[in-house]
Amino acid sequence: MRIPGHERCFVCGRDSELSLDFSPFDGGVEAEFVPSERFVGFEGVIHGGITATVLAEAMGTAAATVFKVFLGRRICVDYLRPVRPGRRYRVVAETVRVEGRSVLCRGRVYDERGEVCAEGEGLFVRVGEQGEV
Repeated sequence: MRIPGHERCFVCGRDSELSLDFSPFDGGVEAEFVPSERFVGFEGVIHGGITATVLAEAMGTAAATVFKVFLGRRICVDYLRPVRPGRRYRVVAETVRVEGRSVLCRGRVYDERGEVCAEGEGLFVRVGEQGEV
């Protein structure tokens, strides 16, 4: 699942190094990714901004199952374990609550053992009167 109009996105675009391609499930989305050495911040650890970006993209894609046109208002990320280059991870995000023009989403990044490396929460707001899917 890719959001139309995001072909050039550096996280989910087809030509992106991460190229997240989300699979929908009831109430959310998930994707696998393998970050490269290019995204290392501290020695042997993927930069937290990249991990936050992956979570934001997953939560935004979950929000896209509710609203067609929206903007992110806030994201909050807790880092629990290091994300390392060359290893496979799974990001999962789901909608938690829809209230009026807002949708609250939660996301997690899991390592190959199923342990949570990072988790986050994002608030997204519908834009325009015709923004609902």
